[in-house]
Amino acid sequence: MKSLFVVLTAVFLASGCASTTSVYDPELGRDTIRAVVHSHFKKVSLCYESAIDARPGAMGKVVAEWDITPEGRVQNVALTEVDPSLEAIKPCLAQEIASWTFPTSTAKDVTAVKYPFFFDERVPLK
Repeated sequence: MKSLFVVLTAVFLASGCASTTSVYDPELGRDTIRAVVHSHFKKVSLCYESAIDARPGAMGKVVAEWDITPEGRVQNVALTEVDPSLEAIKPCLAQEIASWTFPTSTAKDVTAVKYPFFFDERVPLK
C-alpha cells in the first residue's frame, strides 16, 4: 500500500482552521466538526489514493465548503479551491463529505463549514 499523508489541518495542525459561519451553536462547534471529519479520515485517504493513481505525485490543498442542517445532514458540498494536480479527487471527496452525518443541532438555520484539506504522499500516514 502506498505511503501517504492527509493533513486535516483543523484536526492535526492548528485549532480554529475549520471555520463555521452562520448561527453559532455549541453543539456544532469546531471541535465537533473536527471530530466528525477525523472519523472519516480513512475514506478521505482512499479518495486521495485514487487521485494519485490517476496522477502520480498529486498533492496540495483542497478547500471544501458545505452546510450542516439542524438535523445533522450535509448539503451544498462544494470544493472551492482545488490544487490542479488533485482534480481527480473532486468526485470522490465531494461524495464522501455529502455522506457524513453530524450531531443534531438546536440552531434554526444551517451551519456553514469551510474546511481545508492538505494532501501529500511523501509524508507517512499517521
